[in-house]
Amino acid sequence: PQLDANQAQNAAILLKVAQTMAKLGVAPFPRNYELFYEALSGHNPQLSREFAALGAHPQQNQIEQLGVKYHLSGFAAIEADTIRADTARSIAAVAHALKDSIAKKDVFTAMLRSFITRLETDPVAGMSDFADDTARLRDAAAVFEREEKAIVQAMNETVAQLGGIDSDIEAMRKAATRDPITGLPNRIAFSAKLTALYDDGKAVGPAALALVTVEGLREMGDRHGATTVEKALKKLAPEFRKSVKKNDF
Repeated sequence: PQLDANQAQNAAILLKVAQTMAKLGVAPFPRNYELFYEALSGHNPQLSREFAALGAHPQQNQIEQLGVKYHLSGFAAIEADTIRADTARSIAAVAHALKDSIAKKDVFTAMLRSFITRLETDPVAGMSDFADDTARLRDAAAVFEREEKAIVQAMNETVAQLGGIDSDIEAMRKAATRDPITGLPNRIAFSAKLTALYDDGKAVGPAALALVTVEGLREMGDRHGATTVEKALKKLAPEFRKSVKKNDF
């Protein structure tokens, strides 16, 4: 009876995902199924609340923003595109500000050179002319100083933004290469490790592969539900970490 109940519960969740997506008119993309399953299964209460806040007519861009925010693996490509676009905008903004600053610096330099030339070639210039030139230089210097401070502030803000982008990239990398339940490297990370070891068809050094099977997980899930299996895996994960050497994968 317990087995039938768990199977019925899992089937009900999957049916609810499909029905909800159809009712809301959401495109049947695999990444959308992933988000709806995470939201409706209750694994992440905060995600479930934000999902509910989307209302009866969620737009695809809203769904994707939510998937990117919670670093769901199906949205990794979209997150990567967003990061690239944000980085490009930040760099372009700094480049534009620097170009404008250089142009203003050139103008100020030309004014200063012209003033020096007049002093050298016209030693009998009137005090009023000298005062006027000095005032213009003083005003130009003040404007230039303000512009330089603005540039410094813009660059500091851009550096901070790029630091945030770096954090997003790291979060995306972890989401793509880590199992969400145990935090251990997943199949994608394993494939990348194998590629690194045998990139040119030859091993970079001696290597060994150990396969470990945890017996009884399927039966545990059938009897007690998926939540119990997840708890068991979370308890097993530290044991696996402690059982390998520091440089082992």
